[in-house]
Amino acid sequence: MFSVAMPVSNALKICSATHSTVSCHRRSVVHASRPLGHSLRFRQGVERSLGARRRANARLPTRIQASSQQPSEDEDERKSNTTDDSNANLEDPPKADAPNSLTKSETLVSLLEVVDNAAGRNVSFASELFGSRLDGKELFYETVKLLVKYSGISGTLAVILALVCQVDAFGNLHWDTNDAICGILLTLPLFVTDMVLALPDHSAVVREANAAVRDVGGEGNPADFEGPDPSLLAKLGSRYQKETSEANPTANLPYPLEFVLIPVFHLPHEMLYRGVCYLGAAKLLVYYLTTIQHVDGKLSEQLAPWVVLTVFFLGSVAMDRQKLTGDMQVKATTVKKDKVTGKWKTAEITPEDIRESANGDPAKIREFKEDYQEKVSGAKIYLQMRTVMELYANLARGFAFVYTGNLLAPLAGSVFMETIFSVVQRLNAYREKKHLYEFMQKKLRERLEQAEE
Repeated sequence: MFSVAMPVSNALKICSATHSTVSCHRRSVVHASRPLGHSLRFRQGVERSLGARRRANARLPTRIQASSQQPSEDEDERKSNTTDDSNANLEDPPKADAPNSLTKSETLVSLLEVVDNAAGRNVSFASELFGSRLDGKELFYETVKLLVKYSGISGTLAVILALVCQVDAFGNLHWDTNDAICGILLTLPLFVTDMVLALPDHSAVVREANAAVRDVGGEGNPADFEGPDPSLLAKLGSRYQKETSEANPTANLPYPLEFVLIPVFHLPHEMLYRGVCYLGAAKLLVYYLTTIQHVDGKLSEQLAPWVVLTVFFLGSVAMDRQKLTGDMQVKATTVKKDKVTGKWKTAEITPEDIRESANGDPAKIREFKEDYQEKVSGAKIYLQMRTVMELYANLARGFAFVYTGNLLAPLAGSVFMETIFSVVQRLNAYREKKHLYEFMQKKLRERLEQAEE
């Protein structure tokens, strides 16, 4: 849910899809995604859902099942007293299909039917916005868990520290229309950036560009593609949409419930960081200036909040810069199958991998390297962009609080952004789910046509 407060380190999980079923909509070798192709896991899940149907088709008659077991002495005696016809029937039972004896066409038809039904039930923006993936009891427990995680801990800590520092934990919170407007206006640049990155369907633009990848022999090569390269904005937007839509902690809740919970989630956060930390530090600074430096008390009270804001912001810049230095050590990785264990794992792409994929062709090797370098550069730009967005968010909320002296200002800006951005998150989740079902349907129909030929 939290559009800006999400850790930048999530973008470091960089890998590439290697199986052919997702090569048509992924060109990027360096991207933040799940380590294994979701379409493969989805197909395995669909196949498991057909277990009941297959068992029903393959259920054997009772006497055939008995004939496949080890006969006991009583069974031997019983068989010796049966008629010749019965013995003949038992010795030559009718052949039954094995549990997995569905033909390839029947399996594909069943899979396609399951996917079509699932798409009809689950793929709609209304269900993504107002529907819930949990029942009544699970929804209640999930809501309580989120309240404890995002409100209870921060709120309790804020109240305790406020009592110790003898400051107002709520930061002089009161309703003032001008203060609320001020907080919203200060967050508008960040809000516009979010909308530019998250609202257009950048993922579709990237998929159209990646659709030119040629899948030869079941293995797609990143160097073998045609068509225009997507713009930097489309690449950044596609990555941003995927990351934010998957990182929404309230995705299982209906939006009306989330709309009510958003202020409850943000209030303890603003109380702790703005109400307690800013006011507590400003109080200590005023005491130092008036008692030790003998600065005028009124002047100290006016300057202290701005000094605290500056120090806090510069400290955030220093820490984020130090963290970004380590995060920028981005390397191209791919998903490989371990030769010993046979398990898939994420590993760095080596020169041997490049030569093997390019079949020793110098031109393809050079093209591979250029493509990998381009993806690594894009990942670094994305990390820098997210860091700047986080720094501006902290600065805007801190400035709103210091300028107005009212916790309502940063709270109004946060709630305004979150209520709208959550709708965009759900829209992107709907787009991704719709594309996944369409992709599965397309591939299953292609395989079915090939099987029927």
